[in-house]
Formats: sequence, structure tokens, C-alpha cells
Amino acid sequence: MFFLLRLAFWLALVLVLLPGMPTSDKAAGDAVGALGAIGAAVADAGGFCERRPQACAVGGQLLDAASERMGEGARMVAQFLGTHIAEQKRQANTPASHRPANDTLTTDDLSPAWRGPTDAVAPHGTTVPLPPKRPA
Repeated sequence: MFFLLRLAFWLALVLVLLPGMPTSDKAAGDAVGALGAIGAAVADAGGFCERRPQACAVGGQLLDAASERMGEGARMVAQFLGTHIAEQKRQANTPASHRPANDTLTTDDLSPAWRGPTDAVAPHGTTVPLPPKRPA
């Protein structure tokens, strides 16, 4: 279970840090201001929204910007994977006639040669003498 939490954290971090098109310059400025708000929120963890409504508002804006960036990153990853999978399918469906020939052996080349009977016969039809059997 802890593994899944760590995986979700790192995936969210990667998706936030992926390059994307910012929707406005205000979002980039708000992100810098939000870092200070996060520091204030950590220092004042209990009930900071009642005491510091501005920090809470900036934190909410940061979460909105982060979720937007995560959405953009997820769309980029999905688009990349979609094009990659489509390319793999296209290559797999390409007819064999358009592919370069790597394997030029025929079935006759691959079949083993016939060896004939395993009797010990000399080339002119004479049998080959065998050594005498040893006593048991």
C-alpha cells in the first residue's frame, strides 16, 4: 500500500514538472508566491485558513495550477503512448513483401539430410570387420 502512495506522489511530481504551455503569466507568478504560502502553511498547520485566508487562497490557486499541469502532462504522456502504440501496430501489420528479407532459408534447406541405414557397410558392399567381443 505504501508503494502505491509513493508511486502516486512521484508520478504527480513528474507530471507537474513536464514542460507544457502555461495558460497565463499570472499562473507562473502565482506559483512563486505559492511557495511562500506553502512555507507559511507548514509552519502554521493547525487552522491556518481561519488565521491566514490569503495563504489558503494562494494554496488553492497552487493546487489548481498543479492539477492543470498534471492534466497537461497526462495528456502529453497519453498522446506519446498512443502514437507509439499506433506505430508499433502499423509496423506489425506491414505485409511481409515490403519487409527486408532476413531469413532466406527454404524448408528444404532447413530439413536434415537423409543418412540411410546405420549398418556398418563399406563403400563396395563389404562389411566392416568388428573387433572380437570380450568375455563377460
